Amino acid sequence: MVALTALKAYQENKQYELTLSGGTADTPDRSALYFCKIASAIRKEANMPMAVELVPPDDNSFLDELQKAGVCAVIMNIEIWDPNLRTVFCPGKAHIRRERDLDAIGYAIDKLGRGQVASVLIAGIQSNSDVIEGAKTLIGLGAVPTIIPFKPFDDCKMAHFPCTKPADVLEIYNSVADLLKQSGLDPGMQKGCTKCGGCSLENLVKFKKGDMP
Repeated sequence: MVALTALKAYQENKQYELTLSGGTADTPDRSALYFCKIASAIRKEANMPMAVELVPPDDNSFLDELQKAGVCAVIMNIEIWDPNLRTVFCPGKAHIRRERDLDAIGYAIDKLGRGQVASVLIAGIQSNSDVIEGAKTLIGLGAVPTIIPFKPFDDCKMAHFPCTKPADVLEIYNSVADLLKQSGLDPGMQKGCTKCGGCSLENLVKFKKGDMP
């Protein structure tokens, strides 16, 4: 059903790019094989660019399977850079060590190319320096960091936490934009969700500092 829906959309507009995402299965592949099934069905009918957002699988061979299925970009979100803080805010993902995240990201870049892997880092609930350090490490690997400001929903468990300060957001994006520009990376290089830039401002790399909104 997912594949048929995507193909119907593609028939309406051949410029569409697809990002597949969803809940994470508690299996070694972390839902990769489910996404492979959908991607393979789409690839048989259309040459639609496809990205997949998932937790790093236990073994990099599952990333190979995604590539074989026709996936051209991967998003694997670290979110909280400090491992100790990650156990507080991301307890379900904290058992995956940061080293494993970076290994999977590096492996995917080797397979898919520079700029075809992204990872979210959340601003506002960790220090600006941690976000910038994480972004610098990701960019050094050839990945695009997606910086998303923390903004809690009214009824969530973290609703009492303050929203991210605009000044902090601009400080982070100034730094990340410079790092991206220096490395020759651009979110627009990547197919799917990251290219859009609708929920983040890493496309500030296209602006000069004096021209920032």
